[in-house]
Amino acid sequence: MALKKRIAALASAVLLVLLIVSCQKEISTEGLATVPGSGNGNPALPANRRCVSCTFLPLCDSSEFTYLLDGTDTSTGIIHLGTDTVVNGQTFSRVGGFAAFNGGIMYSCANQEYKLALPLSQFGLNPDTLRALLQPALDSLLPVPGAGINIPNTFYATILKAGQGAGTTWLDTLVTVNVPFTQGTTTVNLRLFAGIEYTYLGKDISYSVLGTNYTNVQRVQGKPKIGLAGASAGQLPLTIPDVEGQVDFYFAGNIGLIEMNAADSTGLVSSAKLVRYRL
Repeated sequence: MALKKRIAALASAVLLVLLIVSCQKEISTEGLATVPGSGNGNPALPANRRCVSCTFLPLCDSSEFTYLLDGTDTSTGIIHLGTDTVVNGQTFSRVGGFAAFNGGIMYSCANQEYKLALPLSQFGLNPDTLRALLQPALDSLLPVPGAGINIPNTFYATILKAGQGAGTTWLDTLVTVNVPFTQGTTTVNLRLFAGIEYTYLGKDISYSVLGTNYTNVQRVQGKPKIGLAGASAGQLPLTIPDVEGQVDFYFAGNIGLIEMNAADSTGLVSSAKLVRYRL
């Protein structure tokens, strides 16, 4: 079951990517006000600065967010917006200021779908690298080699669908493998996939973080998911269990990310809670 373990590990890694993107900042605590406002004593903001007008994750040049990470370290980052880029017909804003990615990320909230674009190159990877890693495991698991492991150059993480109702679920597929499988004289085509499944657990709720109560909060939970699809897939002697791990996001209207918790089968492994901010 090597393939199952490797794809499960890849799905779990994406959850950690989301945590790093949202929470790992440059260390600095000067010039910020206490939640919930920008307060007095802050330096003047640049005139005519650019902004991404997204209700639940508003970002502007020079925006600053301070988070308490894992209950111990305070971390702050300064947001920088670059030029927009179009990917598959959708416009993404380039966002810098995240210490983990020198090239930054791409971000969009078009049609109330909050989406991150995460290029593999920023992890020092490319599709060929991952394909070379996964193909031997696939060959050892299945009697017929896969017709190809489909890996995109960019992963997409849809972390919120604000236009949907509570209880809505959606799946971001990260990797697919096309597999011809023969039963008797019949050959069927199967698709093995790995991705992140999200559930909209709370819509327009109240939620308290470090003693501050927020309203108009959206809660989304992401979990790794691997599965098998295709004709007769349910009749094959191949069991793919659930993958342990999850991330919970809490977004407040006109503020942004106020809390995020990542957990695995042993419990909470990482957390980020908003301490103060300046939009």
